Parts: sequence; structure tokens; C-alpha cells
Amino acid sequence: MATSQMLFADGILNPDLDEEEYFSETFTLFADLSNGAYIYGQIGASNIGPGNERGVCRILVSMPEKDPINHSIIVDKKEWFYSEGLVQMLQVKTCRLQTLKDKKRLEFYGELNQQKIKIVLHDSPKKHKTPFDRLLTTSGYYQSDILVPWAEANVEYTIDGENIKANGYGYADHSRATLLPAKLAHQWVRFRGINGKNSKLLLARQSKEDKSFEGWSWWQKGARPETIHELILNSVKLDNAMHWDIKIKNKNANYQIKTHELLIRYAPMEEKGVFVKMVSFFIGNPVTYTYRAKLISADGKEVPGILEIAKIDGK
Repeated sequence: MATSQMLFADGILNPDLDEEEYFSETFTLFADLSNGAYIYGQIGASNIGPGNERGVCRILVSMPEKDPINHSIIVDKKEWFYSEGLVQMLQVKTCRLQTLKDKKRLEFYGELNQQKIKIVLHDSPKKHKTPFDRLLTTSGYYQSDILVPWAEANVEYTIDGENIKANGYGYADHSRATLLPAKLAHQWVRFRGINGKNSKLLLARQSKEDKSFEGWSWWQKGARPETIHELILNSVKLDNAMHWDIKIKNKNANYQIKTHELLIRYAPMEEKGVFVKMVSFFIGNPVTYTYRAKLISADGKEVPGILEIAKIDGK
């Protein structure tokens, strides 16, 4: 995409496009709010399906005791762009991700189907490396970076004409891949417990159903992410719903994660439309379950957060 004079040391929001047929690149922001809402924004580019360099955007709002709002768009390359000046910005039609020069802030705006969200994370995006953040196979590659591991968040969202403002804490990451989801993993486990001083992150990937999970955890008080030694994922049936009790071992500590409320089941390939049916031929039927959960340390201390279980086979 065309850019103006470079003012940033690193065009961190500039998509690094690949000509591979199954290329996709996404930037994701997350905010967990004091009013009980969970807000999610995603923006990027993809070659999957008909056409190359298509722009993508998704917004999600999960609110207590209300149905979640979940909208997405896919647009042709003429409807999205990247630019740099005093503001570094990636825009996909009515969505945009931006950071301002010399200001510690990352902002996401999304407006789809008359529903709007605005997420402001109060930290500058940087590329934080983690274990297993690069994967190269004969079929393709996968790369990921944490852009903002934890930060204060200010959020506005307009749902069905009602404008709401709330504060909380958030996170941002970035990934690039030419591996189709089924080639990359059988399932993923992600935990984000973001708060002021004791945030905890976890990401684990199971490459195949008969393989062990590999991944990392990162405590806000720790200097860097560390490798997970073992993760055991156990399903639990509570109130006729599927929940999870996860046991994790690190080098110096054992802990667990327990879910207590299912927020949303996201299955994009189950939506209607010819395009969805075409894309499902390439990527199968990935399904993501998002829960409110708590991480419990060996001494019984709890950190509340959001847990995602992403299953590529749709079960």
C-alpha cells in the first residue's frame, strides 16, 4: 500500500503482504472492562478464498445478560489502505487501527451494521517475542508478536443506539501465516488475565490431536515469557454446558485455569452465504469458545480473565 514519508522507526501496523494463496495477517485488540463487558476488535488482510489482498475486520461485544454483538466484513483491496504520517494507520472500510507518533497509545475503531466500538490502549505497540512465535514447515509459516501485553484501556461502544463508556485493561497482538488452520494446529488455548499489577498471559498450541501442547506463559512481574512444561486440558460438564479445568506446569510453579461462564461460541463457517461456503473448503470449520475464567496459583491466589479454546475441527 502507498505510504507517505516515514516518521516511525518501524511501520509496525503496516501489513507485510505475501503472495501465497493461503496468506493471512491480523492485528487483534482485546479489552476486559469494569462493567463486565468484553470487547474485541480485529483488522488485517488475507488471500484466502477468491481474490488477493482482501481487507478484513471483525468486532465483538460481549455484555452481561445480553446476546453478544459479533459482526465482520471482507472487502476488496481498493477498500482498504495503510498510511503513515503523524498517525500510523491501517484502515479497512469503516474500521481502523492507529497509533500516534510520540504518544503511548494504540487505538482501534470499528463500525459494522450500525454497531460501533472504540478501544484505546495506553501503551505504544512494540514487538515482544515469545517462545514458539515462529513456525516453518514445508507447507508454509506462522509468525506472531505481542504488541501490547497489558495496558489500561478506555472503551466506547454503541449498541442498538445506546452509547456506553467504560474503563478496564487490554492487550494487542499480531500474526502472519500461510499455513491453513488445520495445518497449523488441532487446537489453541489462550488465557488473558489483564489488570493493573498482576496480569497473566498464556498461549498454547496442540499441533495434532495425539500431540502434547507447547506454549508459553508470561507474568507481568516476570522479565520475559517462559515455556510451559506441560498443559492438560480436561472437559467438565456443568449445568448442561461444557467447561474446562486446565492443569499447567512451568519450571518453577504449577497452576490451573477454570472456566465459569461461556460468553460466546464463534463458528464463522456456520454462517450463511456463498463466500463462507467457498472459504470453508479451504479452512474447514474452526470454532472458538470464549469463557470467563480464573487462573489459580498453587497458593490459591486467583486472577480473573478471559479464556479461549479454539478447535479447528469444529467440535
